[in-house]
Amino acid sequence: GKNVYIQGARGLFAFFVVLYHVNNSGLATVPALRTGVARFLLGSLEHGVELFFGISGIVIIASLLRHQSASRFMHDRLTRLLPVLWVSNCLILAFATFVKVPLPPLHEVVASFLLPPPFLNIALVNPIAWTLGFEFCFYVFCAVWWLCWRRSSIALMLLAMLAAVWL
Repeated sequence: GKNVYIQGARGLFAFFVVLYHVNNSGLATVPALRTGVARFLLGSLEHGVELFFGISGIVIIASLLRHQSASRFMHDRLTRLLPVLWVSNCLILAFATFVKVPLPPLHEVVASFLLPPPFLNIALVNPIAWTLGFEFCFYVFCAVWWLCWRRSSIALMLLAMLAAVWL
């Protein structure tokens, strides 16, 4: 029931993001990748983020419609995000402890495991997980929108506006 072309495009755009970050990581590279044309082409891969999120915005509608409730939708989202975040955080913490890299304060380490919203300015254990706070805010907004759409409630409409401001 899933559109393989949309899923393939999401995978391609996610790969663009990875290539963009590797290219801009400061790691050593081959001379051919330092030419003007290569730098332009690799630099344009940064737009993979916008393309990925645009398609994900379309896909999220189908996901909302598949779920019987907003809580099931949020459960599905959290069970997709949190395990990977927790494993990556634990690996980073173990490695940082092993090589004696200073860690953020304990409250920020704990917050790193809970998808903090972007406006809290938390030093994350896994710095590349910063997008997950935005993603979580988006999912909260979608869940509230789903409730508003299903129940046509004024109170829920106010919650939707609050979620939009939060997002």
